[in-house]
Amino acid sequence: MIALAVLLSAARLLPSVVTLLPYLRGRLTLQLFAAHFVAVSIWVESRRLLPPLPPAGRLPFYFGMVTVFNVGCVAATFVGFMLAGRLPHALAIGLTFLTPISFLLSLTRNSRDQVDYLSLAFGLALAPLFAAYGGHLDLLWTGLAGGTAAWLIHRWRKKARAA
Repeated sequence: MIALAVLLSAARLLPSVVTLLPYLRGRLTLQLFAAHFVAVSIWVESRRLLPPLPPAGRLPFYFGMVTVFNVGCVAATFVGFMLAGRLPHALAIGLTFLTPISFLLSLTRNSRDQVDYLSLAFGLALAPLFAAYGGHLDLLWTGLAGGTAAWLIHRWRKKARAA
């Protein structure tokens, strides 16, 4: 059962890894090693910062960025653990929203095409609906419905422009 939980947890990042690895061309062992460090924050910033770099400099830059992010994460986790019992309750609850707000701002800043903005808009609009009626899979249903709707509109508009 634990193996299944780990598999499902890791599978959610597979699309991120698949879209990021073409930028990190190198020896297969280095690519496989780099794949283990993909997280949402790394993926978002890599998609923005890696394409303009020369191909030979992408892998070292990626590992430098990953190191800074991970060291910062460990340090912030330690500080948060030490302060957790001492913070006022309202501040502790407010800090809980830093992660989703950070992801939302990063995704908005790095959106390039209309399909990116549509995905965000549909996700934000559908999230309360699926939170109320989606059971424990509300995030999955929100992503599937919002992403699919955005993709279908994008494809429809692309065909309409081509015709």
